[in-house]
Amino acid sequence: MATPIRADEDALRTAVRNIICSAYAPTDLHDAFERTRAKILALVTEALQSVAGDLNRSNAVVTLPPELLCCVANYLPLDGRVRVALVCRYWRSTILAASSLWSSLDIELGTRAHIWSAALDALFARSAGQPLSLELRVAPR
Repeated sequence: MATPIRADEDALRTAVRNIICSAYAPTDLHDAFERTRAKILALVTEALQSVAGDLNRSNAVVTLPPELLCCVANYLPLDGRVRVALVCRYWRSTILAASSLWSSLDIELGTRAHIWSAALDALFARSAGQPLSLELRVAPR
């Protein structure tokens, strides 16, 4: 019996061969090349996402209970919460759905103050009607 990774490799090779063979039917080789490249990229992306998903499901840190994950995230500053939401899909959905994490914001406006207008709209939306506590500081230039 083939291992799951080996089966994925074989399926990817077969799919790439089929795509390349079908690429010679069109008369415009440039368009055929672009379509083939896009299909191969989609297959590789799908394979990588599948492997990453399998690895994440077996990792105890990634599958923390939502209550524990939110408790830990509550101790992080705003930029830390945003970074934690980028770890994986599960963490992202859990962190962004926890309105209590977005109801108390401590923001320092510095040289990049222009980005906060749009960011505040998103942060307020994430707070989902929770009472807000907002502390703004302006850093000297």
